[in-house]
Amino acid sequence: SAASDVYKRQDLNLLDAGFWKSSYFNDTKLPTLVEALNLAQQYDAFLYLDIKGFDAELLANALAESNADPSRMLPAITSMDRANQFRTHCPNSSWVWFGANPENIEDDTWYAEKIAQGCQYFELSSYEIFQDIDWFERFRDKAHENCAKLWDYTVNNEEIIY
Repeated sequence: SAASDVYKRQDLNLLDAGFWKSSYFNDTKLPTLVEALNLAQQYDAFLYLDIKGFDAELLANALAESNADPSRMLPAITSMDRANQFRTHCPNSSWVWFGANPENIEDDTWYAEKIAQGCQYFELSSYEIFQDIDWFERFRDKAHENCAKLWDYTVNNEEIIY
């Protein structure tokens, strides 16, 4: 409800997100999703939402309340049920696939199904990439053939970074 949304925003505004970093950042407030979307729009950036569960209708409401282009919001989605819900409420927004990898890497329908629902990126961990470089290169090529891009996350190995 609208009243509970206001209550949640008030709670967020009470938090100090910067105190732990240094005194320079004291009193840094957490932006609401609407504020973060507006900042993404202002600075020609994209807002990646790594949220494990979400309410697609609430995301659509925040997007509508903001001044942001729908492409600015990129949630991570882990199932096609979630993708369908998101697409219903946010038909002009893309998203990032963060679910299971294909059982058959050559199955173009696996990629096409996600891309048809708005998937723009497939996200892999650095472990998945370097565990089997041949698999990764084929996955990359198939994603690109289907007009999608790849994202890597959690590079914790210094040898890989350098």
